[in-house]
Amino acid sequence: MAEPANKLYVAHEGDFDLLKDHWQAARDGKLHAVHLQAPMGGGKRAMVGELTRYAHATEEDVLLWRVSLHDEEDGLQTMLRLYAGLYAALHRSGGLKGRIEMALNAQLPQEPKRVQGWIQAFTEGLKKSAPKSPDDNQVQVTLPRDNPLLGLVEITALITRKFPTIVDLQNVHHSQSLAIVSLLEAIMAECTDSKMLLLLGTETLDDAARAWWSPALLDLLDRSEDSIATIKLSPWGADQVNLYLASKDLSGDAARIAEIVDGRPGFVAELVDWLSEAGRLSDVGDLKLGDICDISPDADELKKTDDDSEAKPTEPKEAQRKHATEDDAEQVAYLSALLGLSFPSALVADMGGFDRDSLDDLYDATEDVYKELQFSKPLGTWIYQFHKALLRESVISRHQAEEDQDLARRVAAFLQRFLVPRGYAYLVKTMRIWAESGAFQQADQLRSAALTNDRPEVWGMTFDLTKYFDEIAWPDALRKTVMMNLVDRLVGAGDVNQTEKLIAEATEFAQQHEDRGMTAWLLFAGSRLDHRRQDLYRARDRANDALKLFTALDDKTKQAELHGHLAMIELADGSPNAALAQVEQAEAVAPIPPIQAHAEYVRGIVTRRDRSKLTQAAEHFRKANEIAGKSGQAALALESGLNFGETLLISGQHSKAADVLQRVVQIAQALKNPARERAATALLAQAHAALRNWEAALQNGSRTLQLTQAMKLTQFESIDIYNLGFFNLMMGHATEAVTLFRKARQGADATNTGFQKELLFNLGSALKQIGEVGQAEEVLESALAPATQTKDWRKVMAAHEQLADIAQGKGDGSGAHRHLEEALKAANSGNFKEARKGLRRKLDSLA
Repeated sequence: MAEPANKLYVAHEGDFDLLKDHWQAARDGKLHAVHLQAPMGGGKRAMVGELTRYAHATEEDVLLWRVSLHDEEDGLQTMLRLYAGLYAALHRSGGLKGRIEMALNAQLPQEPKRVQGWIQAFTEGLKKSAPKSPDDNQVQVTLPRDNPLLGLVEITALITRKFPTIVDLQNVHHSQSLAIVSLLEAIMAECTDSKMLLLLGTETLDDAARAWWSPALLDLLDRSEDSIATIKLSPWGADQVNLYLASKDLSGDAARIAEIVDGRPGFVAELVDWLSEAGRLSDVGDLKLGDICDISPDADELKKTDDDSEAKPTEPKEAQRKHATEDDAEQVAYLSALLGLSFPSALVADMGGFDRDSLDDLYDATEDVYKELQFSKPLGTWIYQFHKALLRESVISRHQAEEDQDLARRVAAFLQRFLVPRGYAYLVKTMRIWAESGAFQQADQLRSAALTNDRPEVWGMTFDLTKYFDEIAWPDALRKTVMMNLVDRLVGAGDVNQTEKLIAEATEFAQQHEDRGMTAWLLFAGSRLDHRRQDLYRARDRANDALKLFTALDDKTKQAELHGHLAMIELADGSPNAALAQVEQAEAVAPIPPIQAHAEYVRGIVTRRDRSKLTQAAEHFRKANEIAGKSGQAALALESGLNFGETLLISGQHSKAADVLQRVVQIAQALKNPARERAATALLAQAHAALRNWEAALQNGSRTLQLTQAMKLTQFESIDIYNLGFFNLMMGHATEAVTLFRKARQGADATNTGFQKELLFNLGSALKQIGEVGQAEEVLESALAPATQTKDWRKVMAAHEQLADIAQGKGDGSGAHRHLEEALKAANSGNFKEARKGLRRKLDSLA
């Protein structure tokens, strides 16, 4: 079909005229902020696109800075996206980019030193960020070393005071980051005299939205009613759809088309394309939204995959998952739609209990609905996407019954249990599913986790921003949240003196506002800091002071948390029974999942001290891990999972240990905790080694070494290199093993006799295998002393036996006899009955 000659109709004239008025006022030098509301498919993007065309037609230099926020991204990732959006906008603007650079550089002498640094960092980053080709939309972002959050406010102000700018932030409600909300407030305060139209695009603000949107964003919108205009895009009726059809040189049943998609312009456009292709624009009849997406798979495609599977064993194993068939297509479509426009197939398979390969086959056989995007290495699965948002909306519309809402809530519970503890990526999706399925309370409970999920450096940037723009009347709730979250991060890993200084400043703020709860919390934080630096006396003292305050406030949850913290102090002080008594008190005060999870964790630590109770200890850690996962305690889920896997490994349950530790590795990666990831990969390598899965052991051992070197943990480097050598030796790669063992020997601790006897024995064995007999003899001789000192009689026996083989090979019969006698003594010391028989036979053959 030829392109229509008419200009495409995209929006109600009244809505567009209102937006144009805001732009014209902004262009004259006064910031205008607009909250643009519409449901999904409501036409926000098309309207802003039309405004942009209008702006470029009436103004020579207009910068369009357009960024879509993602619900998988935390504050730091969102900030990177904002920088990338600004860089990309400048590179698209041709000559405007050069004029902006000149204007920024001309401003340098007039600005304070700190602002000069931001200008220089930004212009240097702009040069480095150039796309590789005109068709490439990817830009490389180099953040300034000094607070990039604050720097972005200053750069935005400098640009927009001189150049008319449309800042289109789409899906602002997807971000839960207080840093991003603070950035928006700072931009609005600093850029009042700018030529900027700031568009905050969101879906409709209804009861469900208020249950899962960021409380900081909701607070900003509520407080800024006078400074942020609101435009709620009107739905289309028959008149608007007729205008749209006419602009495409088409005609049809406009009223019915509008009715099917509730007048949402974006979905009108997709529906018109679908109807036009089918030749049904005037024959809509009783078509419903749910009729549009046909999820029937191609029977021939499915038959091919079924035929391929016939060669496989047909007898199902007990734990084998269900093979996804055509009968499952509707359930698969709904599960996929709940996750969003794009989704990982493995996650849908896990939720539905389907075999993963068969589910991928089902998606591939329904290619009119889904398309394969890419393979995700972190998730180990293919990512699929609905071809159009309308198709996903069609599936959702078919599932509005109570049983469908119940399934949605079960999906949210699944995500909260298994994916939320791994990190931020699925946290917001989970909240949204809870809220949209009517479970407002569950959504609200996750909001605090979402709000506090930003990385430590982001809280530092936000604190700096609030101090820098001290003329802004930051809400007390915001300042309190920022200080408490920054203290929380610094207590765990920050400089002690800096942390104490911040605690003192925050305590002064709390006392000025007569906030006894915050004062008690800061005492608690101080106690945790004392515990970290092993000042147990002061830690116990501050914890008890905090406990008194929380008791007076009747805050039972915090009382219970403090009892749990006191349990950790008692453990560090060598009092396991006192620790158990504290967690008993904690559960008695507040028998809620987070407290119960920590109590089980402490019980696991205490119980594991008795090696005869490893099974019981493992069960405590399992419960702690499970409860922590279900209640969204990612850090405790990680720690308890690591201890669970280690305890299983110690108790000889190697296969279970490997399964648990693999999940722990994923959680540590999601939480970006390299120290715990290193601990998990090291244990996982040992578990695979015990199972003789040498390839997997080598892979995890290599990752362990990589993390060790990245964190500069030189004390572990030799051990990690030795492990790689051992795994290579077991795989028959003796030459590679020798190289690694020699490297490990260079940095090994000579006083660590346990490590020395393992290293020297295996190095000697590997040297013997590759024929370097002289060196092998020397190294095996040197392994005898540490092996004897540690009473590892099996190593003593094996070393002497190999030395006897070497002596016999040189024709030294008396030397071989001597070594075999020594080997027999070691076998007697270790009571190795079968080995004794073999050694005696060797001695007899020498006689």
